[in-house]
Amino acid sequence: MPHRTSLSALVTAITLTLTGTQISLAESVHADFNDVRTGQLRDQSGGEGFEAGSSWTGDTAMVRVVPGDLRAPAAINHNLEQGGKSHMLKMTHSEGRVVHRPLASSLRNEVWGTFLIQVPAGGAAGLGFNTGLTHSTFSAQAIIAEADSDKVDLVYRIGGKDKKRAAGAIQAGKPTLILYRIVYSPRSPDKGFAAWINPDLLAPLPKPDLFSATIGNGSIDRITVGGMGGGQLDAIRISSDSDAFTDVTGQPFVAGLEEPTGVAPLSGAKAISPVAAPIGASPVSSSLTQQVVLFHRTLIFEGGLLSCRF
Repeated sequence: MPHRTSLSALVTAITLTLTGTQISLAESVHADFNDVRTGQLRDQSGGEGFEAGSSWTGDTAMVRVVPGDLRAPAAINHNLEQGGKSHMLKMTHSEGRVVHRPLASSLRNEVWGTFLIQVPAGGAAGLGFNTGLTHSTFSAQAIIAEADSDKVDLVYRIGGKDKKRAAGAIQAGKPTLILYRIVYSPRSPDKGFAAWINPDLLAPLPKPDLFSATIGNGSIDRITVGGMGGGQLDAIRISSDSDAFTDVTGQPFVAGLEEPTGVAPLSGAKAISPVAAPIGASPVSSSLTQQVVLFHRTLIFEGGLLSCRF
């Protein structure tokens, strides 16, 4: 996760420019639960990007912080580390339970996010936005992984009703990364919700596993976490920065020659387009992309070098 607090102490409301690429300091949210104690999440704080003085609230002690970290599959090239103690959330009630927390400021326009889940048979775990302050349901906009057997469905809900469902798309009991994008801009032709399950983050994104033009509220002001039956949740990252994809994945956005059906071009982001290989030649190695990533993470600041992890 970007070390925005220390960087902001040096430079406030500025834009850093490197080889013509602007890197703006904007809003992001980070919660990996490694900075809170084990036990109930309710009444604890931690994380970044939340309202000052706020804590997780909800009339339940069944959303628990437990030892351990979820890890994304190595093959998808997720490139963000979790610091501090190894903690994650586990949903310990046999029925749905959730807790909520307000953000420091609203996330608007184009928002990217990721989180890790691991769901056993009969379990569920998910993330909600602007949900009602109940203890048992995701009542507004939510992304939920839920299982009745050894296959887990990824579900996108608005107002408690399914809008889209990727049935059996996730294997039960396996750590899984969910990447999503929400475009809230009301007049934008790109408006909508898209989600990918374990995408390769060093390749052009394929067609989304879920897509809906319905998004509910016009911003994210509060998030909700929860689930049931032993579902696990970890490494929540959300950003509306112009480098939002990098903020939530640790990788630069790789644009395809053509955008896949169901997802519009990334607005305002710095995209790296793969170089087409001549017919009969081997594809360009991802090592070039990795070199660009390393270069992208070194910022030139007032004649010196300021190294930051993005």
